[in-house]
Amino acid sequence: MASYQEIAAELHTSPRDIPTAPVRPGYRPRWFYAYEKGGTIYVESGRSHDPKSSISGRRRLSENDFSPMLDLYKRRKNGERISSEALARTRCQVYWYGIFQDFGL
Repeated sequence: MASYQEIAAELHTSPRDIPTAPVRPGYRPRWFYAYEKGGTIYVESGRSHDPKSSISGRRRLSENDFSPMLDLYKRRKNGERISSEALARTRCQVYWYGIFQDFGL
């Protein structure tokens, strides 16, 4: 399993557009750009794909949110409804889910 630091290192070497990971049928993924700067993961609106996410500016994905969001992501993949828990943790949950999916977690 990847750690925050391993994902940050990969995004430093290979920053890229990543799709969100909707679970509801009919929802199209939105693309966002993920990269590392100074050991921190940042996301902003997609650069190379459409439809782009409507992020205003850039958002920091805190290392402190990594493990709790990964736990929520796994529960979500198992069909649990965790939206309210995730939203209470961070407003960036959809970007975490996309990164976790992109990294095969």
